[in-house]
Amino acid sequence: MYVDEHGKPVEEEPEEQAKDPEAGYFEVWEENWEAAQLFRSLSTQWIVIVGLGGAVYQGLDYNRVEATMRLMGIESSLRLFQKIQTMEAAGAKAMNDH
Repeated sequence: MYVDEHGKPVEEEPEEQAKDPEAGYFEVWEENWEAAQLFRSLSTQWIVIVGLGGAVYQGLDYNRVEATMRLMGIESSLRLFQKIQTMEAAGAKAMNDH
C-alpha cells in the first residue's frame, strides 16, 4: 500500500519515479499499516524540551499514545508498541537533526 506525504492512502500504485520518498510517496507494508496510522495520529503528542539551544524532541508521551489507541479502537500489544517505538526513534532523530 502506498500513501502520500500526509499519510493518506493512494488508490493506485504511483509511477516508478514517484516511489522515491522525496517525491512525497512511500510504501507501507500491510502488516505495518495499523502502526503507521497510529503514529500519524500521534503527530501532536511529542514531548518537546525548549531551551536556549532550540527545541529537542524527546519522544512521544506514552500516556497519550495509550489514550489515542483507545479512541481509535486499537488493541494494545507489545509488537505494536515496538513498531511505534521504532518510528518514534527515527522521527526524533530526523526532527532533532535539522
